[in-house]
Amino acid sequence: NLKGYVDLSGFQSREYLFHVYDNAKIGVTNEMVRKSAGNMLDFPYEMAVTSIEGAMLHMGGYYHPVQSLPNQVFYYIVYANIPEGYALHMASNGIGEGSSSNWLTSNLGTGQWQWYIGRTVCGSSGTFRSLGFLCLENVAGKDDSVQWRVGYSNIFSVTEFAE
Repeated sequence: NLKGYVDLSGFQSREYLFHVYDNAKIGVTNEMVRKSAGNMLDFPYEMAVTSIEGAMLHMGGYYHPVQSLPNQVFYYIVYANIPEGYALHMASNGIGEGSSSNWLTSNLGTGQWQWYIGRTVCGSSGTFRSLGFLCLENVAGKDDSVQWRVGYSNIFSVTEFAE
């Protein structure tokens, strides 16, 4: 079994699952709301992420902190409705020398529900802090506030296994 780091019960019970990620202090909010049209998952709730200020490169988002370790490999799996003009971005603190992150699917918003899958590989030495931050990048330079929806989000380690 792979080790998943997020308890998904909040998508069933409306419990708060994730922390607000708002380094730019632009007024990001996260709220568990009733599932919207088009969300094909069986959970009754989804997370609405709203960034109040526009025209920023990083529009904020959410995080579930996961401690990085040498040579660990993590997969981000997200089911979201991200508006066009924005891209999903993985962020982290120090995760080792020679670390890398890349998307295995497109990370561009389409205005439709879709799956996003990303991979982070920690370096072999250096500083190891937290990862698990997901935010939007304003790739189209829009001036508006933005809301996006998350129907599922988890981080899996393929180098650490559940007991």
